[in-house]
Amino acid sequence: MLKLNKNTPILLTGTIKPNEEAIHKVRNIKLRKRQYIDSISWWAKKQATVKKVVFCENSDADFPEGEELKKIFAGQGMELEILRQPATIEKFKGKGWAESLLINFALGNSQLLAKSNNFFKITGRYIPSNFEEIFHAIEEYQRENQAVFMGHSVGFLNGKRSIASDFFWSEIDFYRQNLLSLYKNIDDEAGDYLEHELYQSLSKIADKFAVAILQNWVIFVGVRGANGQECYTLAKRFIMRIVNIFTWKKIEKFK
Repeated sequence: MLKLNKNTPILLTGTIKPNEEAIHKVRNIKLRKRQYIDSISWWAKKQATVKKVVFCENSDADFPEGEELKKIFAGQGMELEILRQPATIEKFKGKGWAESLLINFALGNSQLLAKSNNFFKITGRYIPSNFEEIFHAIEEYQRENQAVFMGHSVGFLNGKRSIASDFFWSEIDFYRQNLLSLYKNIDDEAGDYLEHELYQSLSKIADKFAVAILQNWVIFVGVRGANGQECYTLAKRFIMRIVNIFTWKKIEKFK
C-alpha cells in the first residue's frame, strides 16, 4: 500500500549552468543558483508536510552553499540530499531530455528515494506555493483510490497533447517500470518534448494503471527558464486561488 506522508521525498531537479544548446532566457549562473537556493530554502519551512528533499543537479557548476542548506534542514529535523549527475557523452536533445535523465539518475542513486515507495518531482527553481493544499488533496484521494501517478495540466503544447512535467507525484516502482525510457523519444529540435512523451506514455497504459490528474492549479512562484517570464503574475495567482477554492472535484482519473 502506498503511504503518502511527510516522509515522501521531494525531488527537485536543477541545472545551475545550462547547456549551451538549451533554449534558455535565464542563463546567468549566479541568478539561477540564487533561485535554486531560494527554492530549497522555502522547503526547509515546510516541515509540517515534508521531511525529505533531494536536489539533483546536472551541470559542473560549484554549489558549496549546499552544505549550509543541509545544516538548515537538519536544524528543522529534516533531511536534504544533494546529488550531482555526471556529464553524459550523448548528444544533447533538449531540456526535457536532460531532465528525464536527471530523474532516472536520482531514482538510481538517491538514498532518500531508495527508502521510499513514492515521490514528488518538481522543477527545482519553481516554488509550488499551494503545496500543502495539493498534498492534502492527494492524501484524501488516496484513502479511497490507489493512484500510482498523479500529474497536472493536461492540454496541448505546440499542437500536440501533453501533460505538464514541472510537478507530479508517482509511485516509484511504477515510474521505474513505465517511464524510465521517456528520454529516448525526446528531441526538442524535432518538437518532441518531455510533456508530449509523458502524455503518450501514460495514455497507453491508463487502462491498466490508476493514473489521475489534479484539477486544482499548481500555483508556481518563480521565473521560467525558457522565456524568462514569471510563472504566474500576482494577479493571476490570486485568481487561481479563487478558482481552486470553488473546484469541487480536486482530482479526476486520467482518460
